Formats: sequence, structure tokens, C-alpha cells
Amino acid sequence: MTEDMCKVFVRVRPLNSMEVDGNMSKVVHVVDDQIVLLEQKVRLDVTHRTHNVSDTKDLEFRFDKVFGEDSTQAEVFENTTKAVLEGFMRGFTCTVFAYGASGAGKTHTMMGSAEDPGVMYRTMREMFTLMDQVKEEKEFNIPSHTLR
Repeated sequence: MTEDMCKVFVRVRPLNSMEVDGNMSKVVHVVDDQIVLLEQKVRLDVTHRTHNVSDTKDLEFRFDKVFGEDSTQAEVFENTTKAVLEGFMRGFTCTVFAYGASGAGKTHTMMGSAEDPGVMYRTMREMFTLMDQVKEEKEFNIPSHTLR
């Protein structure tokens, strides 16, 4: 398997309103376009005093690409899934999936909204545009599956 056969991307979401209202702090920090830092220090508020429960070192993780809190749906699609369609158009079986904890932003990234569609809509739109460009030369059969 070549290194181009599987890519791993991370999209870091901003704190949501409940987290902001709860005075929570970020534990995942974007270092650059390939590295995120996971804070390991656990803070405990006991009777209005903050105690560090753990002195464990922060963890650094490297990915093919990291998208920060201000990344757009278009940016995520253009830099991840759009390239997969090149292989698809050459007859390869392709898979794109989102994985993560509840509330991490998987549905937002994959589905988006009517005003700002996510990866799935943008992929289908681009796929049919590409197929339309070669419809006189090729025939396509597109089975698809979605899991939630």
C-alpha cells in the first residue's frame, strides 16, 4: 500500500455556546496544518479552587492535514474529498468517512446545511459534474451506502 492510498484529516471545531457559557477551555490546539496538541492536564474546580490533577505531558499528533476552527466546508472538501474523485473517475472504489466522539462535528462536516453544504453534497455535485463531462465516452454505475 502506498502512502497515498489512505489519508487522515482532522477538523478541530470551536467551543460551542454551552461550553463557552460553562467557562470550559479548549483541550485540542492546532499547532500547524499537520499537528494538533492534546492537553492532558486535567483541572478540577473544588470549592472555587483550581487544582491540577495530572502533570502528564501534552500529546502531539501528526496528520496529513489539520483544519482549524475557522475552516470552511468548501476548504475541507477541496483539500480532502475532491482528490478522491480523480481515482473514482478512473474506476477505483473510494471511501470517505468521518469518525470521532459524539459532538465532535462529524455531521456538520459531512452533511452541512442548506446554506453551507458539507462534504457529501459537494462530493455528489462534483461527481455528477465530472461524469457529465465524459458521458459520451464512459458509462457509470454508482452504488452508494451511508451509515449513521
